[in-house]
Amino acid sequence: GSGLADTTARSMAQTRDGFVWIGTFGGVGRLDGTTPMETLSLRSVAGASNEACIVMVPDRAGRLWIGGEGELILREENRWRAFHPDASWPGGSVESMVETPEGDILFGAGTALYQVVGKKISKVITPVRESDEASPWRPAFDAEGTLWLRSDTLLFSRRGGVWRTERIPDRGQEKLNGVFRARRGGVWISDATRIRRVVQGAVMEEHRYPADFRDPLISLLEDDQGWLWVGGFLQGLIVYSPDGAERRVLARQGLSHTHITSLLQDAEGNVFVGQGAGGALQLTHRRVRMFMDDLAESSASRITSVTPGTPGEILLANDLGQIYRRAEGQLSLVAAADPPGSVQTVCRTRDGTIWAGIESRGLARVRGTHLELVGPVGPEGEINPLALHEDRSGQLWIGTEHGYYLGRNGSFTHVPEGTHPDLYGVAHMAEGPGGEMYLESLDSVFRVTPAGLSKIDVVRETPETHVSALAVDAATNLWVSFRRGGLTLVRPDGRQFAYLAGHGIPAYTLSPLLLDGQGGLWGASSFGLNWIDTQVLQAVAEGRAPGVHPIRLGREDGLALNNTRSRCEPGAIATPDGELLFATPKGLASVTRRSLTLLTNQPPTLIREIFVDNLRLYATNGALSLPAGTRATRVTFTAASLTAPERVLFQYRVNGGSAAWSQPSTQRYLDLYHLAPTTYEVEVRSCNSDGIWNATPARVRLSIPPFYWQTLPFRLSLGVAVAGLLALATWDLQRRRLAQRRERVEREEQLLGEKARSAALIDATSDLVMFLDPLQKVTFVNRAGLALLGQPAAPPDVELDPEGLLMPNTLDGWRQVILSTLSEKGIWVGPLALRGPSGEPLPTAAVVMAHRNKDQTIQFYSAVCRDLREENRRRELEGQLQQAHKMEALGTLAGGIAHDFNNILTAITGNTQLAMADLPPHHPTQSLLADVHHGAQRAAELVRHILTFSRQQDHNRRPVDLEPIIHEGLNLLRVGLPSSIRLATRFASPLPSVLADPTEIHQIVVNLGSNAIHAMRGRSGLLTMSVSVVEIPHPGDGEAQGLRPGPHVRLQVSDTGEGIPPA
Repeated sequence: GSGLADTTARSMAQTRDGFVWIGTFGGVGRLDGTTPMETLSLRSVAGASNEACIVMVPDRAGRLWIGGEGELILREENRWRAFHPDASWPGGSVESMVETPEGDILFGAGTALYQVVGKKISKVITPVRESDEASPWRPAFDAEGTLWLRSDTLLFSRRGGVWRTERIPDRGQEKLNGVFRARRGGVWISDATRIRRVVQGAVMEEHRYPADFRDPLISLLEDDQGWLWVGGFLQGLIVYSPDGAERRVLARQGLSHTHITSLLQDAEGNVFVGQGAGGALQLTHRRVRMFMDDLAESSASRITSVTPGTPGEILLANDLGQIYRRAEGQLSLVAAADPPGSVQTVCRTRDGTIWAGIESRGLARVRGTHLELVGPVGPEGEINPLALHEDRSGQLWIGTEHGYYLGRNGSFTHVPEGTHPDLYGVAHMAEGPGGEMYLESLDSVFRVTPAGLSKIDVVRETPETHVSALAVDAATNLWVSFRRGGLTLVRPDGRQFAYLAGHGIPAYTLSPLLLDGQGGLWGASSFGLNWIDTQVLQAVAEGRAPGVHPIRLGREDGLALNNTRSRCEPGAIATPDGELLFATPKGLASVTRRSLTLLTNQPPTLIREIFVDNLRLYATNGALSLPAGTRATRVTFTAASLTAPERVLFQYRVNGGSAAWSQPSTQRYLDLYHLAPTTYEVEVRSCNSDGIWNATPARVRLSIPPFYWQTLPFRLSLGVAVAGLLALATWDLQRRRLAQRRERVEREEQLLGEKARSAALIDATSDLVMFLDPLQKVTFVNRAGLALLGQPAAPPDVELDPEGLLMPNTLDGWRQVILSTLSEKGIWVGPLALRGPSGEPLPTAAVVMAHRNKDQTIQFYSAVCRDLREENRRRELEGQLQQAHKMEALGTLAGGIAHDFNNILTAITGNTQLAMADLPPHHPTQSLLADVHHGAQRAAELVRHILTFSRQQDHNRRPVDLEPIIHEGLNLLRVGLPSSIRLATRFASPLPSVLADPTEIHQIVVNLGSNAIHAMRGRSGLLTMSVSVVEIPHPGDGEAQGLRPGPHVRLQVSDTGEGIPPA
């Protein structure tokens, strides 16, 4: 992704700003670690005659000098300049270049040597050559500041301004192919067969090249670790370690091209190898070594547990059920599960037994080359071992999903979950220096001593957060990590300190935890291995430091995967020689404390480009004036780091030191929108890949001028104009407001009049009119409605609702029928029974309507109810009148029939009496005639009753005895009396005779009795007929009004019916 795949990296250099420059035959480009290299044309940027870049040298002032095939080129603060041939130098191909101790530049062009002082080129006096006149000069300075000058066969040095020939012992006739500065003093001198470090004429080191390494031109690099890199233009790369070991690097060792054209080590320790037609190869120091990460079977590479073995060896288990031994760098298979199953944990005890916990199958030990299951068996069946540990007393601890087991001499004791209310499964454990054991169980931590099991209440940010790992140091400090971040220190005296994300603790799970014995606390995670200085942690807990700066090792440091977490114990160990080993899902990771070198280099933060409304601009001397009215400004920045550029973080702030820094982020730009006209200072700072922040931020000053209408004179003029317009507008506004107020008052008066008329109209109606809100609470009832409901004329004191207005048997209909109909159709018409003042039903005919808002929600309900009692009473009277007419017609018909029948009976009675008079008294026919006479009398009596019913007889007042007449009327009533009604009589004794028409008395009894039967309406009841004697001493009032003084007979009829409803 660098854009160098098919390019020859002819030369390389790193400038003070951290950029790595690549010189090619087609121009130059620079790398910052994140942006693909964009090759710059030397013709375009510097006006060079061609694009070839042969050699590059950065000077201490931050400038970059480039030697091309026809001129010398300088880059200074983003400005380019070409030094074309002139009187000071004839031009030519610049083959070599070096910076002097004074900061000047020496370069060889053709057969001459030139010096640049300031920006002036002058020729340097060189030694006189008796041979090899056509070979170019190539200068170099040693650590003591001595200038060395070589051609293909000659070698000179200059001390005190005097040149002298250098004769290397046992040199022979080989041509020289390189002279370079040595870090440890002197220079490295290379010829066709060997390379030697020479100090003041004496050979201090010598390395002979392989027989097949014979190269006319080499590149040389001595890195900061003392490794010597020799690159041949034709024969590949040779690397010599500080102890003299030789490593040949060719295509089979990963070198894409064997034509090495340049070598460079940057400020972060990365080594770049320039290749012919192969770009540049970056070699980064790996702080992590991996083992078993490249096996064909992924389960075999998934390391689940690692534990110490015999001295000098370690044991490791994998997900395929295999246990390996690593000794002297070699791996050998110890045993395997049959059938295969994941060995989650492994432990070697002092007696030489190797124990293994096989997932869901139980505890096993190594027998020969096999794993033999030996128990124990738990209450749930086969146990699932999660952790194994042998304590100082030789006791084996086995953590499982259901408590833990203690093993000694082949027998096991179970400490089940529930022994303590918070004891569940145990997956992590640690032993203190005093032999006490610490166990993790979900969100709890326990201490186990000879005195028993006790819980430690560990403080944390969220109480229910689960514990992820434990570690105990030599001072008996207990370190506890938690899922999703957080760390707690539990001191021996019980004091605790919880480290949070604000202290710099990673905000993700660390498991397992490992103390390296050198003051470092390690934690594996899904994002790599993390190292934290425990001394800094202690300082944070004591308030002497604000936070920690963890170092995270990831794939860029050599890990096969960033995920290094292990869910079982032991998942990490520290060997006696200082090696730290971690079981990971892809191989065994090895780290040494010595290899964990903190990257202290702080690449400077640079403001790159500023985009103003999508127009690219560059700041000059840290300042940039933006156009007035700028809407969007993007400030881009970078910090050149090629070790792990994705871990470089940035912070920014606007307007000086009083502003707070933003949260760290990998984002390399800042967006500003709609900035007000003023001057802004933007500061950006960065940290390197190990989290070391650069104390010197990059700054840029952005100035935004105002538009002319934003200036003070314009604003004053505008203010005066606006004030005049405002006054005019105010006057017009007041005029409009007065007119609107007048119109509003008129509309309100009109609305009030209409409302009053509507209210009067509603109040004048004889029907009940009421309004209900959307919750069916009554908000208005007219005067007729209040009277109907028995409420006072004023608004009701209590809130009315359907439960208070309707009869109970009507409520279900209101909810299920009426409201449903209103929701669908908006209107309902039908009978509605209201609750009267005394709870009696009030029959009404109702019209209920739902009135809606524009959004179709209910605004209010209206109901109009007409009282049906008068109408029902009128209908009842009309029915009674019709019945009376029917009875009158029936009586007239019955009277006519009775008269005719009476005439027939008169003839029968008379003839019967005549026949009886003509016959002797003892004649047999007398009895028959007596029966006929008696039947005729009974028929005559029946005719008399019919005439009485039809009122066809004239009033005939005479003294009569009431009791038989009343009994006769009662007999007539019994004919139609329901079986549920009983009839009772009460007669005063003695009962005097009265002057009355027997027919009227009979009719009165029948009518009063019929009314009483009707009042009881078919229900069970009692009808009582009583006759008593009362004395009226004087003309009566009230009930006795119009009667003369004296004794009277009173006839009373009473029943148990409901009576006549009130009007």
